[in-house]
Amino acid sequence: MGLFYLHHDDAELANEAFFKAQTLDPDYALAWVGQGLVATVNGHAQEARALFEHATGLAAPVPEADVEFAARLFKKLNTTPSRIAPTSDDLFPAFFVLDRFCRSRPDDASALHLFGLVCERIGHVELGIEVLSRAMSLLEAAYEETEDPDIERRFAIAHTNMARLRLSIQDYDEVLTSTEVVFGLLPEEPEDRTTRILLAQTQFLSGLAHFKLGQLAEALGFLEAAMTVAADDPTMRGHIVVLLGQTLWAIGSDEGRESAKAQLLQSIESDPENLMAINTLAGMGILTGDESLVDAALSEILALPLDQRLSRDPGRDVTYLLIQHHLAQGDVAQALSIAQKAVLAEPSLPEMRQTLASLNVQQGDSKSAQAVLAGASGSHEGNLEHARQSLHLEAITRCLAPPSPERTAEAHKLAQKAVMLSPWATRNWEALAFVGTQNEQ
Repeated sequence: MGLFYLHHDDAELANEAFFKAQTLDPDYALAWVGQGLVATVNGHAQEARALFEHATGLAAPVPEADVEFAARLFKKLNTTPSRIAPTSDDLFPAFFVLDRFCRSRPDDASALHLFGLVCERIGHVELGIEVLSRAMSLLEAAYEETEDPDIERRFAIAHTNMARLRLSIQDYDEVLTSTEVVFGLLPEEPEDRTTRILLAQTQFLSGLAHFKLGQLAEALGFLEAAMTVAADDPTMRGHIVVLLGQTLWAIGSDEGRESAKAQLLQSIESDPENLMAINTLAGMGILTGDESLVDAALSEILALPLDQRLSRDPGRDVTYLLIQHHLAQGDVAQALSIAQKAVLAEPSLPEMRQTLASLNVQQGDSKSAQAVLAGASGSHEGNLEHARQSLHLEAITRCLAPPSPERTAEAHKLAQKAVMLSPWATRNWEALAFVGTQNEQ
């Protein structure tokens, strides 16, 4: 009855019916799915996502709840402005429910496509390629049967995503195979923005593949073509010019590096808020010891009031670059000063505290490092990523403090925990080895 009301656009009566169904059987997943759909109709995205998430955990889940929850979670993590990029931990719930859904519905091309993207984001690239290949086969068969332009567009998007995944495993010939398919499906002069984005991304992927294959002339041709496609779109052009500058820089010649600087400087002049271009240009200045280039890149954003600067720099990239710049010049005192100011400006951010503590440890000031980290220790609760980032530092600071059996045991325990949480991180093993050698002394 609830679905019937919803079909006829009566969300209020639909909600009443779903609520009664939940009252009669709180474990009936379809009732929770229905309420999630009502929340979606009413524009309550966060509530809808929570309802779908609850439905996925019931004893007899509804398959549609799995894919709806995964789609909403993936969209949220991709579109919500965030100071820190989402981690694989954030996407694991989507991975597990999509795996369950695709096992029960192996012919759902949309779910397979989404599953492939989730696999890519959590680092399972090979599995992502396998899943996306299955989605592409289904889309190709459907298009041959119907010649539906919507299916053709989805097929082109799938090939573009496949090219990106192939690029990440250095399968450059297959990258070019996928991009050629997309070029054959898209118009040379697209009219709508979505198609322009798709074409520009494909041109850039092709350019990167040619670059990696040593075909520099072809690479620059595709990169410049992508710039042309994005000419009237400042946002898209801002992304592409950074990638073009990085590629020109990677060529290694003086001419390439000067061209990269010129492209980025021109981009900053036309779009002063293109923080990616600013940071890239500053990075080039740091690498070459060109202090005037660093100043030219960062002067405008550093002149802004603190609140405006932080809003334009959610990743705190400018602070990181300034610290690295002063360290490269051997000015440790200035690097420490910048890190201290960053902590004072945002004392609740554990990342800034970890940076300052790391600098203190490098200067042999374990007492200050321990005090700085103490302010961020509460972030471990419920936040696995913060623990992964800081436990090795905490182990080292305790180890460097005046020795005692309790402190030594605590340092060893923290180092072991860091290894258990992130066994792939070399720094955690180094911290464990350091603590072990100090114990022997």
